[in-house]
Amino acid sequence: MPRLVIRAGTTLVTSLVVLLTAVAAAAAQTPQDKWDVRVKVTHTPKDGATGKRSWAGSGGPEAVGESFKATLYSGARRGELGASTRLTKDMYERFAHTWQVEVRVLAATLDSVTVHVDWSRHALLDGTLTRVAGDQGPVTLRDGERHIIDFVAMTPDSDYVNGLVELTATPAPLPGREFAPIEYDLWMLYERPDGTQANRRLTTLSVTDWATSFAFETFSLPIAVAEEKPRSDVLAVSALFKGTIKGRMRADGSLVVSVGIDRQLRPGPVTPFPFASEQVFACQFGETTRVDYPLNREGDHTFDLPTGAKLPARVVEGVTVDGGKVRLSLRDYFGKDKAWLLVTVRPR
Repeated sequence: MPRLVIRAGTTLVTSLVVLLTAVAAAAAQTPQDKWDVRVKVTHTPKDGATGKRSWAGSGGPEAVGESFKATLYSGARRGELGASTRLTKDMYERFAHTWQVEVRVLAATLDSVTVHVDWSRHALLDGTLTRVAGDQGPVTLRDGERHIIDFVAMTPDSDYVNGLVELTATPAPLPGREFAPIEYDLWMLYERPDGTQANRRLTTLSVTDWATSFAFETFSLPIAVAEEKPRSDVLAVSALFKGTIKGRMRADGSLVVSVGIDRQLRPGPVTPFPFASEQVFACQFGETTRVDYPLNREGDHTFDLPTGAKLPARVVEGVTVDGGKVRLSLRDYFGKDKAWLLVTVRPR
């Protein structure tokens, strides 16, 4: 039986992602030939979702002493963004914000990379391209961490709240170990406030350094419950949990695994409800890791009451019914629910 390791997953929407690692201090000093260092501009949705829905960036595997330059741009209203290798007149005339960033790798080990970042933000003021912000200095990142370089607010009529320019880094795939066959064994467990649990399991074959999609069989969640027994007239919604998983081998034989999961509810609009854009952890082959996911978030899910449906006497907390409309408050309904994922990776 694999050893169960309880780890608290940390989302990438916080200021840093802390890599959960068991590498010894001596191994941490082992040189890493190249790190995949990237700078990107990201927009945060106005609807409160934690998952970043749009981004563009530049960069790639870099060794100590190597560097790259990137130009990023962001529109104030429609959420347009992109990346390029140089700043053009069309960019600063069309977009509200443009950035120029230069990144040079200063030092790298198995667990961290130190880079020098020189960045500037530009805007068109009175017809002249003007530097309005900027800074430079060293930044040290561990595997999967992110560093916020700059922050701008979007206009009120935008679909997004703000724009971020951030730096990310992860060790480049090890030569000879990339695309090694592996198997993911995934258990999704769900618990309601009354203690009832449901679980789904799937296994999928993949290779290292490759993002693999997965989708669990749907969970049925009660909306209204009959007072009498048996509870034959329960109204429910279906929750689909799906996402991607990617594992990367490290020089010491351990793995770094990243998992992203979205939740979708039916019936109703086919709008995804991402509640944990990505979580990152370290593990060994055959080791089982628990990753917890928060479920509550702001917003409502509204749908029409099914034709001919008999409405039971009692609706669940967080649910209201007005005429033929059912409204589910995501925060009130999911606030006391629990969901977690058990991940085991095996070589093939």
